[in-house]
Amino acid sequence: MAKNVTLILPSIPRALLAHVAPMALFLGLQVLPGWLRVDNELLPWYRRAPEHWVYPLQVLLCGLLLWRWRGEYRLGPWVRLRLASNLGMLGVVFWVLLGWWLGGERGAGFDPAQVSSEPMGQGMVLALRLLRLVLVVPLVEELFWRGWLLRFVQAGSRWQQQPMGRHDWSSFLTLAGLLMLAHDWRDAPAVLVWVSLMQWLWVSTRSLGVCVLMHAAGNALLGLWIVHGQHWGWW
Repeated sequence: MAKNVTLILPSIPRALLAHVAPMALFLGLQVLPGWLRVDNELLPWYRRAPEHWVYPLQVLLCGLLLWRWRGEYRLGPWVRLRLASNLGMLGVVFWVLLGWWLGGERGAGFDPAQVSSEPMGQGMVLALRLLRLVLVVPLVEELFWRGWLLRFVQAGSRWQQQPMGRHDWSSFLTLAGLLMLAHDWRDAPAVLVWVSLMQWLWVSTRSLGVCVLMHAAGNALLGLWIVHGQHWGWW
């Protein structure tokens, strides 16, 4: 008689899932529009520009994961909030100025006019895009980059025991390098400025939540500038 073989998979710690899974899901959905897009003006908008429904799906699914694991996140203490907001806006000003200096205006991007045939849909798409920019992206990215990665580089599997806001050059340079790879090459100097400002805030406050606030404030200013001037390539 054949023996039953049981495959035992190692369980993934809940805290690790809470910090990494939202980012993994976010990145997985990020590449989906490129696979689904069909360049044909005769097709409806959801075939020509699938990002207009994929990005709202990102907001919903990543938001559900963040809510599901909300008890795993240590965001406090909530200190120096005005400073965090000011640093976020200052960082975005540097981001746009340096990026413009190196490459000028960006090409086509997430343009809500692509769904102009459905006025209600256009407003909803834009609102969800801003919600994604201001709320989901700061939470997902900061939980991953600073809540997990920086501390993992510093302490390995004991990352949860590593205090928030501890600085060392290996983790800082790892983060800066990965963020440069993740962005347009024209944004490399701005990434370095942004990471430096964020690192100073991280170390001085020892607060992950304050870093989320800085990121959210910067993205809010960026979003307002994009919408006001229709700089869709800067999303």
